[in-house]
Amino acid sequence: MSIRKPSLKLLLSGIAVVSFIGGTFLVAKNTHTEQHEAPPVAPPASGFARSIGAVGLVEPKSEDIGVAPVVPGLVTAVWIKAQQQVRAGDVLWEQDSRELAAQLPVREADVSVARASVAVGEAALADAQVQLTMIEQVTDRRAIRDEDLQRRRIAVNTAKAQLATYRASLARAVAALQETRTNLSRLVVVAPIDGQILKVDVRPGEYATVPAKSPLVVMGDTSAMHVRVDVSEEDAPRLVPERKAYASPRGDTSRRMPLEFVRVEPRLIPKRNLSGDTAERVDTRVLQVIYRMVGNEPVYDGELMDVFIEAPAPAASSTNASVSTSVAANPADNRQASAP
Repeated sequence: MSIRKPSLKLLLSGIAVVSFIGGTFLVAKNTHTEQHEAPPVAPPASGFARSIGAVGLVEPKSEDIGVAPVVPGLVTAVWIKAQQQVRAGDVLWEQDSRELAAQLPVREADVSVARASVAVGEAALADAQVQLTMIEQVTDRRAIRDEDLQRRRIAVNTAKAQLATYRASLARAVAALQETRTNLSRLVVVAPIDGQILKVDVRPGEYATVPAKSPLVVMGDTSAMHVRVDVSEEDAPRLVPERKAYASPRGDTSRRMPLEFVRVEPRLIPKRNLSGDTAERVDTRVLQVIYRMVGNEPVYDGELMDVFIEAPAPAASSTNASVSTSVAANPADNRQASAP
């Protein structure tokens, strides 16, 4: 009995040691050391001693112009494509015009009929005036009746009224013809300015609705590109727009594109351009500042930019300034207060 007890203790001790060694091995095997690698793209950093950081959106000099149909209809032809340069008045797309085109000959015929009626009315008036003149030239009033004279005068007035009616009908027919031609021209959508086509969202066979959910064609004057910078309302008091500024594209912080101040839109609006930062506030308002991109760096309309604007040195606080002013103004009182 005395021999079995030490053997059992040794066995249990051995099992404990083996379990400990095995557990340590498994933990070491399943534990992976985390390796912190450098980010593939360096985060944006300011090149100024003091700066205001903001997010900017690239846009054409004219801003994005969304072209939409004036009247609903079936699109029959699209004459442009993305990146194409157009001139003001160039056709962008056409809509079905068969119905109005069929009305055009009818309107032209109505104008011809109205003009013929005017000619008939003018002839009738001339005849009535000749008849009136002839009877008025009779010197012996006993040879004519007063009734005949009055009838001739009434005939002239009637002819004048009839001619006025014909001329009004002609004006109405011409207006109807012009209306049909105008409606036809509205089915041909043209470029409002010289610029570049940035997006085409219409194809032949589609039905253009009014109002459209989104512009069918987006274009703009890309001879110069602007950056619309959203400056947070907290940074707006420190903004000096004429100071130096630059922009860097997302994913390429090595490129620093100089910016030139254009204008400030003096109205705070809710923030719309989000940077994607998890700590970013979306309930803030921003002041929009427009800068022109200097140089010919390749950028895209709608591209987000990290913008840094040089900020002035912070001014001394008003409290410190008032204290120093009072000390300088009353040196004697200060000496008396400091005396024992």
